[in-house]
Amino acid sequence: MSSGFSFAPTKAAIATRDNDYASLDDADTLNAETDTAVKEIVIEGAPIAHGAVAGFLQGKRHVGVISHPYLDNQLAFITSTAKDHAPFVRDEARVFRFHSKGDERGLAVEEQVDLANDCLACLDELAFRYNDDPELDPLDLARTACEGYREAYDLAGRRIAEREEIIEQDELDALSYREMHGVLSCLDAVYLAPRETSLSDALMDWVNRSDPRPTAEEGEEIMLSRQPYLHPSFWDYVYKGIIRGLFDMVRKCLESSGLAQIDMPTAQATRDLCLMLSSCPRANSYVGNVGQFSSQYKRWRQKLVQLSKTLSLPDSDNDLCFRQAYELLRGDREAVFRHAETWQEALAALALLFDPTGCKAAKDVRALYDIAVNPEESELNVDTTLASEAACAALCAANGPNAVKNVVQVDELGAAMLADLLEKVEVLEDVRSADLELSLRELLLLRAGDKLIGLPAAWKSAVLLWKHVPVHGTDRVALTLPRVAFSSQEEVDYALALCDTLDMDDAAIQIETVWGRKLEAQHHHYRAALAYDRADQAAMIDQLNWTLFSHTLLQGRPASVDPELVAALDSPAELPSASLSVLLAPYATLSAYYRCKDSEEPREAARHLAALMKFPDLPKRYMALLLAESLPLLGAPVSGALGSGIHAAKVAFGHRDLFDCLAAIEDFYSTAPDLSAALQTQAMDTELRARADGEDDDKFAWMEAMALLRKAITKPRTSQSTPDSMDDAGTSLASKCSWRDCIYQGAVSHDLFVQKTSPEKVLQLVRLWLARALARGFISGDDS
Repeated sequence: MSSGFSFAPTKAAIATRDNDYASLDDADTLNAETDTAVKEIVIEGAPIAHGAVAGFLQGKRHVGVISHPYLDNQLAFITSTAKDHAPFVRDEARVFRFHSKGDERGLAVEEQVDLANDCLACLDELAFRYNDDPELDPLDLARTACEGYREAYDLAGRRIAEREEIIEQDELDALSYREMHGVLSCLDAVYLAPRETSLSDALMDWVNRSDPRPTAEEGEEIMLSRQPYLHPSFWDYVYKGIIRGLFDMVRKCLESSGLAQIDMPTAQATRDLCLMLSSCPRANSYVGNVGQFSSQYKRWRQKLVQLSKTLSLPDSDNDLCFRQAYELLRGDREAVFRHAETWQEALAALALLFDPTGCKAAKDVRALYDIAVNPEESELNVDTTLASEAACAALCAANGPNAVKNVVQVDELGAAMLADLLEKVEVLEDVRSADLELSLRELLLLRAGDKLIGLPAAWKSAVLLWKHVPVHGTDRVALTLPRVAFSSQEEVDYALALCDTLDMDDAAIQIETVWGRKLEAQHHHYRAALAYDRADQAAMIDQLNWTLFSHTLLQGRPASVDPELVAALDSPAELPSASLSVLLAPYATLSAYYRCKDSEEPREAARHLAALMKFPDLPKRYMALLLAESLPLLGAPVSGALGSGIHAAKVAFGHRDLFDCLAAIEDFYSTAPDLSAALQTQAMDTELRARADGEDDDKFAWMEAMALLRKAITKPRTSQSTPDSMDDAGTSLASKCSWRDCIYQGAVSHDLFVQKTSPEKVLQLVRLWLARALARGFISGDDS
């Protein structure tokens, strides 16, 4: 083991610098002399012991890191720049894959992905309808999208809360989702309400959803007491209900409080107050008709003022409490600030009670917000340490960029959605980055996509975000899509459709090629060939063809068991392209040869084999094995020559095919080098390659062909059958053995392995039986 290096067999650490990773083209190495801040990342099986990175960097080894520019994929490896470093051991030569952001994610990854997908569905629908039909009101479109976003965040938060196993990061995510829901509710109340409608009820709904007050537990405690109106918190409960616009709740409390049993004036005052609460006009009942709402509210308010002036109760304490209730209903600012606990509560109360008919647009909300946080009138302040509260304050103050800036700290995806909505309703100013010339909305969409791409199975959401950003976003899509680890054809088709939409032909070719390689590795050869064909990768199809051809020829049976490929090769005319049919023709012909041979159709088998020998583009390295395959079809007693006693069969080749075979074998021998001694005594795969240095291509191909033939005849094809054994029916199993089995087993039984199984001997036997078959044809005059 080298100096400065230690090995941990299970979990170990690899070092990286904080937020500093190399690009795909340039590895980043860590050096103890230049790097001081070392971040240790635990990787399964890494050879540096946990906690020993600093000592490791003092030696002559360094850690290299290559990082994808967008995906959360990193490769780490050990390297050295010193000339006198110790040799690398096996464990130092490995490459380790890791995810730098893995510790930043909670367990609820599925919930995050679903949230992103739900939000993206709303974003796409909004973009489509916004661009497709200019006559549609952007305000209505944005309101619908915002409602979809709120539902998505609410669902994600509830799903995390329902999980059996969560960690601290999951709890933080759920909290951020609730805060994002509150910000979107604020946006909906201030900017997305229907036109010609008072915003008073919308603002109150936002406050009540974000911070429900008073609680049901408080009301239950008060109303279950013997005399509710005598409870010390009764009137505070009533005032809070009025400030929160919960008039129906307050009315029911007053009716059940026992105040009507005190005396007649108090009973009348209670009935009058309950009547005013139940008859108060609300903006929700006059959507799109602010004029009618205004007239109804003025009449109600006049009656309210009249009742408050005539109020007179024997009990001064009760009289004061009723008067404070009337003051709140009239929207007295001092009374509102006296009972409001937060600026949000004060703002909504001013909109509902102080000026409900005048609060019709965002500018009116801003005026009320200025009143609510005015230090001369109230002591209510905005807690700027809470990003969500600061964002809501910025929305109420008509400061869109500042709102988006604060929402980024809550949820980056939500910030992108917020910026998009504000831009659609023409609230967000055209703020652009100086270096990239991107709008705030575009920049946030890119950032949200960058974050999503690191989540498992979230690549669709990321690219959907990026595609909404011209140039920079589509560049990210083109770079990332070919590197996504697709798991199904449906995902590939989705990515290809996206490439077609964005005119990314090069990316589509890369996707098809990479997917084809994956299918080929999984032995789905036909679908791999289709993927290569769609990508116009003729070279890949050709490589697949000759790979299958080589394996088939070596093992003596079709190499691919892919049923789709088998069915396609049976009907080549139905293949989707002519080029695919042409490129797969050699393997298809060889497979047909073995099928005919197994089904005892020697004439058809011979016809296919002769066609391969005549194929002009057949690599010469396969010719020796093809010639050897002709032995049974030439009537040669293959195993009989080795002592098994098998009788010769009838020649299956036609006269013309015999001449073609003869021409093929003579052409093959014409390029043979003088290496007969080496062929008999040396291993073909090593020695012949060394001897081929400086030789021409034909001679090297000849040596490769002989090496393949040797490989085929020195390995048994079957495990139990021997040429002399019999099956249960008394039939010789020699007929069920291939010529390779017969040669191998006959040679071993006679201890003639080297002499009898040399490639040259096999080819000499082919030439002999080929000449014999031709001579018999001439003598008999049979040209068939």
